[in-house]
Amino acid sequence: MTQEKMVNELEKMVTLERQKLLKFAKRLIPYLTAEDILQPQDYPELDQNLEFRYQEGLVIGLETALSTLYAIRLEK
Repeated sequence: MTQEKMVNELEKMVTLERQKLLKFAKRLIPYLTAEDILQPQDYPELDQNLEFRYQEGLVIGLETALSTLYAIRLEK
């Protein structure tokens, strides 16, 4: 798999996982926006929810991998 394909696939995965995270958060607090879940400590229902925090960790991990690929691409 080429580096460009890896970046594209990771971008898709990040987008899908962000959507899943927002959907999960909206089950707890229906009025939340994508911006709101960037600060889950403002919402005790999110901040203390282990499943939300787990899913948030997945998104963060994918974003970190994507950032690494972006950095590698810039080095070339």
